[in-house]
Amino acid sequence: MAINKSKSMIEKGIDDSVRENFTLKQKMKETMSLFDQPMQLDPSMSVWLNIRPEKFHLNKVINNRFSAAGKIGIQGKSTFTTYKPTTISTVNTLPKVYWTESIPDSSVFRIIADIKTADINPVIKANLDGKTFTAGDKSITLSNIVTNCDYEFLRVVTDIAGTVNGTLIIKGKPKYDANENSFYMENIDIQLKTKNVAHKAAAWIAEGKIRNELEKMLKFSIKDNLAEAQKNIDNQLKDLNAKYDLEMKIGIGSADVESFELKPGQIEAMVKAKFYLELRIKNFRSFNKF
Repeated sequence: MAINKSKSMIEKGIDDSVRENFTLKQKMKETMSLFDQPMQLDPSMSVWLNIRPEKFHLNKVINNRFSAAGKIGIQGKSTFTTYKPTTISTVNTLPKVYWTESIPDSSVFRIIADIKTADINPVIKANLDGKTFTAGDKSITLSNIVTNCDYEFLRVVTDIAGTVNGTLIIKGKPKYDANENSFYMENIDIQLKTKNVAHKAAAWIAEGKIRNELEKMLKFSIKDNLAEAQKNIDNQLKDLNAKYDLEMKIGIGSADVESFELKPGQIEAMVKAKFYLELRIKNFRSFNKF
């Protein structure tokens, strides 16, 4: 009788322990709260990435002496914007879980990027604002840069002062160079507006040295901005890891533009990006902090 009583107590203790530490469904709901908040990739352009998981893929777990390691694949909808998206709670709808023998080391995201020209303007402004361009004994200095676009052309409008005063309108069709991983404009059209009348810019501005220099500065490299995006991710993860006692790493492998189109006031691009995520959970009780 004493043995049966002890057996019952031991079984209850094991059940309680398992229920407390390994309730998979509950732990996954708690883990999902990691995706509630969008992640800011680039503060200078107000670039945000939001991921909404739709499926989980589980793989075998390898047990070591002091830890267990395995892979979890997350299939979801990712949204890339140049404004902070609304926070959407995900914990009420737990994604379906599937078992799979193979999970890749990195994830491929195809993101529809809604990039507003108002957010591109600081980049163009940094390249052009206050710059002086010279051709022979003539020169102009640019200021008050404004960038916009319609369905066909991207336009950069700037005030100029120097040999001639007025407003310069630079217009062209943006193109994407896959080898350089950057946007650029070629065969730009330059108009000069003086006293509210627009006319063809003088040859010393519209042709030759100044034109070539302007085209070189009307480039935006995606590759050059990945390092800054990685730095911002690392800074945000530092706070997250400290708060929840985790070791999480997110790395950006690459980002390429597959297609894009102009719309009034914005560029809509399909971006293919590779990410990897490593997560070490020191203690499952860390999830109690969520």
